[in-house]
Amino acid sequence: MKNAKRWLAALALTLPFTASASEWELDIEAATPADVAVYTRYVEGQQMKEFMGVTTINASMAVVLAVISDPDNNPNWVYSNKLAKVIKDSEGNPFYYIQIVGVWPTSDRDVVLDVSPRQDPVSKTIYLESVSIDGIYPEQEDYVRMPSVESSYELRPMSPDHTQVTFTGHGDPGGSIPKWLANLYVTNIPEVSLTNLHEQVKRDKYRSATWDSIDNAFFDLSDFEKPYKKRTAPTEPAAMTVKPTVQKSTQLAPEKPAISAHEVIEPIAETPEAVTQ
Repeated sequence: MKNAKRWLAALALTLPFTASASEWELDIEAATPADVAVYTRYVEGQQMKEFMGVTTINASMAVVLAVISDPDNNPNWVYSNKLAKVIKDSEGNPFYYIQIVGVWPTSDRDVVLDVSPRQDPVSKTIYLESVSIDGIYPEQEDYVRMPSVESSYELRPMSPDHTQVTFTGHGDPGGSIPKWLANLYVTNIPEVSLTNLHEQVKRDKYRSATWDSIDNAFFDLSDFEKPYKKRTAPTEPAAMTVKPTVQKSTQLAPEKPAISAHEVIEPIAETPEAVTQ
């Protein structure tokens, strides 16, 4: 049953943002901003629920980006992720290849993702949006290629050392996956992944990351504006020349600068339908 839970990490790579989706329902309430709040909703024409997880990480945006930008480390925190690596097409364009552990007796899943980054010019929020793409990487033996996957990471700077992370996803796993099984652990995906992310940012490998030290295959951070720039010390005013007839200087003082989560309780499932792939 652990494999059943882990496979649903495939949902962590998903999300068709459609107007036909229903309203978000709160499934897991966050007692503090550092906890993970989880929402789900149904999307018309899709058997899997769309999920959204929200939490505030005690780390700068650069540190959070450093973790997300390291595909080799994905299996250590992204729920059910078996393998993540960067591949390139014939023109050298980068893509993500992801493998997901399948639910017994189904096969493992895989998918190729095209990643598109963007930044809001006002809030400095960074969006990392992914969508599945065909024809980039050959289908692999013993893996079912997921036909439709979309996901999004939203990184919103709350302060120089705090980043709000919103993780959304939805997709079609392909094969013959019963609806009850597809939605059985949907809330675990954002909850476990974001809980793990809180721990990953504490690692020595990432916690000293800076805006200029991040190596990401899909974008150059020099194209984005830093959310919080270092303040420049005020310039000392030029010396004043005081005439002999003046008894008091009018010089003003310069202003001061402004100061694992993979173990979860398994819900009781309905009687399984026949699973063939």
